[in-house]
Order: sequence, then C-alpha cells, then structure tokens
Amino acid sequence: MSTHDDRLRSTVVPTVRYRDVPAAIAWLSDAFGFIPHRLLNDEEGVVRYAELTFGTGMIMVGPVDEDNLGRFMVQPEEVGGVETQISYVHVEDAKAHCEHAAAAGATIVLDITDEANGGSGYTARDLEGHIWNFGTYDPWARFKAKDVHAPPQRRSKRALAALVALAAIAGAFAFEPTREALGDAAESVLVRIASASDTSADNDRTAFSDSTAAVQALRVELAREQTAKSKSEQALAQMREQLVLETRLREAAEQASLQSRNQLTALLSKHESTGRTASDIRNELERTQAAKVAAEQAAREAREKLTHAQEAERERQARLLAQRERRARNRAARTAAHDKEAAAAGYPSWVCGRITC
Repeated sequence: MSTHDDRLRSTVVPTVRYRDVPAAIAWLSDAFGFIPHRLLNDEEGVVRYAELTFGTGMIMVGPVDEDNLGRFMVQPEEVGGVETQISYVHVEDAKAHCEHAAAAGATIVLDITDEANGGSGYTARDLEGHIWNFGTYDPWARFKAKDVHAPPQRRSKRALAALVALAAIAGAFAFEPTREALGDAAESVLVRIASASDTSADNDRTAFSDSTAAVQALRVELAREQTAKSKSEQALAQMREQLVLETRLREAAEQASLQSRNQLTALLSKHESTGRTASDIRNELERTQAAKVAAEQAAREAREKLTHAQEAERERQARLLAQRERRARNRAARTAAHDKEAAAAGYPSWVCGRITC
C-alpha cells in the first residue's frame, strides 16, 4: 500500500458507479483492500454514496442513477464488458494482492506480469464488471526524486512552459473568437504562476494546482469549439454540394437550349425549300430564346438563394457564438454556486438531494 507524504496525495479522485452500493463497498474493502473513509445514507438509511481510501489515494462510489452525470455513463455489462477508463492502484506486493483478490472473488483478467519499468502488476474485474489495474510501479517516485527538492521558481517555469504550449495548440485549431477567449484564460493563469514563482513551496504547489485546473478547462473549451467547428464545416459542405447541383442544372439548361437552337437551325434549312415563311422560323427562334432566358433566370435565382443561405448560416454561427458565451458565463456562475454549496455541505454536488444532509 502506498505511503506517500500527505502533501503529495493525488487530487484526481475517480468516481465509480455501482447498482448495489453497499455490496460494492464491502466487496472493494474485502477483495482489494479499500478502506471506507466516509459514508452517506439516503432517507431510508441505505448507504448511497461513499468515499474509499487506498493509501493516499481515494475513490468516490455512487449509485447508477438517471441524473445529470449518469446520462453520460454506462455500466460495463451495457457495452460488452469493456471500459473507457481504467483506474491504476499502486501496491507494494502485486503478487500477494492478486492472490488475495482472486480468493475474494475477483476475476483476474491479466495475470501477474513483469513490467518494463522493473515492477509487476495485474488486471482484475470487480463484482459488477469494472476493470482495475494494480502494480508496483509508483509514478510519484519519479516526481518526488526530480521535483520535491527543485526550487519553486524552476517548477513554476515548467508549469509556465506547459501552459504556453497548450495555449499555442488551442490558438492553432480553434475559431478566432475562441482563440481570444483561450488566450485570455491562459494569460490569467500565467500571471498567477509568475506571481507565485518567488513564494514559499506551499504557495508554489497551490499555483501549480490552479494551473492544472485551468489547463483542463482550456482543453474542455477547445473540445467544444472543435465540435462546433465540425458542425459548421458539415453545413458548409452541404452548401457546396447544393451549389454544385445548381451549377449542373444551369449547365443542363444551357445544353438543352443549344440543342434546341441546333434543331431549329436544321429545321430552317430543311423547310426552306418547301416555302416555309421566315416569320414562322423567327417565331420558333423567339420561343427558343425565351426558354433560354427562363433557364438563365432560374440559375440566377438559385445563386441568390445560395447567397441568402450562406448569409443565414453566418448569422446563425454568430448567434451560436453569443449563446455559447452566455452559457459559459452562466455555467461559471452555477459552478461557483455549486462549489460553494458543496464546500459547505462537505460532499459532491451531484449527490445533493438524494441523501440525508
């Protein structure tokens, strides 16, 4: 079991959902060695939410619900027993831990293997199909060896370089308005890190944590803008296809007009010897010319419709951008309010209303 200094404990806390929360807590404690840290009951006294620790790490255990977060999650049995994310847990003796987990009912998916880093590990499936990876490799060991004794100013410079790189990537791929927003956010974070570079080690860790949160926010915003950009590109592709169709229709009309003129010319030559009057030929040519004018008018109207559609799409994009900005401001306000409530209550906001506070 990991015994890192409390100041180096991970701030990333995975959330795992189970259909039977009490049974999951008991099973995780017995098979994998997790220790209950906090339990919250619902109105009927049944455990609905738990925080379990393993060394200096922690996981949050919640129920499978149709709440806001639950709409974006599925259980392993709903997707063929696969996972989109797997939690890694550092243990001192992977072989002993594997034997204990197997004896407690865990399904060993990948047995004990020697890793390239010199350690060993294994992968198991819990009682409801979630995948867990246990190993002796300790990612924090390298961090402690390289960074714990580094001057605060050097750590701040590394964080500064990382944020500059991320801001550059965001500027290369996002829309123009988004580049400005991401640049402002990155600049704000960089100023905070620079101001913290000459403070004590504790203040430097706080600045590094803030910068990490800002980086995550930038990545989320960049993903949203990439999605919006993709939708806009699809709409423009449809417009281009419509323009190609209209062009083909215009070309077909011109070809038909040309064929009509050729036919009339041939007809005129054929009937000259029969005494057909020039007036009849002129009338036929005028009708052909009128058909050509009508075809050209239809082509012009098609181009005008396409121009209006493009203008409407640009206006729609502008409205979407304004709406996203308003939603971002509202989301920030709601997040601040929720964080304040969660800090006061002492548990995550997504379980509020489902437990006895």
